[in-house]
Amino acid sequence: KEALDILKMGDSVYLTGEPGTGKTHVLNEYISWLRSHDIEPAVTASTGIAATHLGGSTIHSWSGIGIRDSLGKFDLESMEQKKSLWQRFENARVLIIDEISMISGGFLDMVDAVCKHMKRNEESFGGMQVVFSGDFFQLPPVSREVQYSSAYAFESRSWSERALVTCYLDEQHRQSDADFALLLAAIRQRTNRQEVRKALVQRREIDPPKGYECTRLFTHNVDVDAINEERLSQLKENEQVFIMQTKGRKQYVDQLVRGCLSPAVLRLKKGAEVMFVKNDQAGRYVNGTQGHVVGFTTDNIPVVETREGKKIYADAQSWQREEDGKVLA
Repeated sequence: KEALDILKMGDSVYLTGEPGTGKTHVLNEYISWLRSHDIEPAVTASTGIAATHLGGSTIHSWSGIGIRDSLGKFDLESMEQKKSLWQRFENARVLIIDEISMISGGFLDMVDAVCKHMKRNEESFGGMQVVFSGDFFQLPPVSREVQYSSAYAFESRSWSERALVTCYLDEQHRQSDADFALLLAAIRQRTNRQEVRKALVQRREIDPPKGYECTRLFTHNVDVDAINEERLSQLKENEQVFIMQTKGRKQYVDQLVRGCLSPAVLRLKKGAEVMFVKNDQAGRYVNGTQGHVVGFTTDNIPVVETREGKKIYADAQSWQREEDGKVLA
C-alpha cells in the first residue's frame, strides 16, 4: 500500500524485493488505478515472458529501438518520421519497465535519449514518470554491446540522473515455509552462513518417501516435456484436452503464446501433477502454486488440490498484449 501511494503521488520509483514479495501485483494495481483515471501507461518489460504478466510489450518494441546496438542522430530522425511511434510518445505520461535487471546500462541510456528526443524535453526520460521493477540479485543484463556488457541499469547515466524512490517489498507471499524462505534469501544474497550450509548438507543423503516423486530440473524444455509426457502416459485415467484460443495479428499472437508459458494444447488426467503459471486476480493461487488434478466438473473444469490441501476450480484464464491502449493479441 505504501509503495502504491508513492506511485500515485507521481514519484519515479525503483520497485524491488525478493521473488514472491508482490512486485508484479503492485504494478498491476497501479496500472489499473492509472486507467481508472484515464491515464494509459506505457507497460513494458525487458523480455516477452515478463511482458505477458503485465499485458504489455517489450521495451525494445515499444521504444522503437528494437535490436539496435547504438543510436545516432540519423536513427532518431528516422524514428521521428514514424507517425505511430511519434503519437505513442506524445501520449505517454508514465513508463513502466519490468525485469529491469536484464536491461543493460547502455540500453537504458538509449531509451532515455529516445524519450528526450520524441518528447522534445531534455528532462530525464522526457519528463515522464518512470517505474522500474525487478531484482538485481537475479538475472543480469542481456546485451550484445561490448562496451556495456557488464554494466547494470543502475550504473547508467540515465539512472543516476533520475531521482528514484526505492520501494523494497519484504513480505513473502509465495513461500509459506519460513525456513525454506530464509534459505532462498540466503542463497540470493550469497550469505555463506554455517546454518545455511548445514541445512543443505543435511539433505544430501535423504531418500524421498516411498512413491513420492521429486520435481526434477533440466536445462532444456525438450527434456522437461519428455519426462512430463512419460509421466502423463503412465496414468490410466481418461485424458482431457484443452486447446488455446487466440486472436490478433500472427506476430503478436506468436509472441504472446511463447511468453505466457502455458501450452497451446494442454492435456490433463486425474492424478496429473500441475503448476499454475499466472497470478489469479481473485487470489486463489499464484504463479508457482503446485498441486494435482483430482477430477473435472460436469462442464470440464479441472479441479486441482494444492499441496496444502486446498481445492481450486481451474477455470479459463486469458493473456493479452496491449500497446497504446489497444489490445493487439
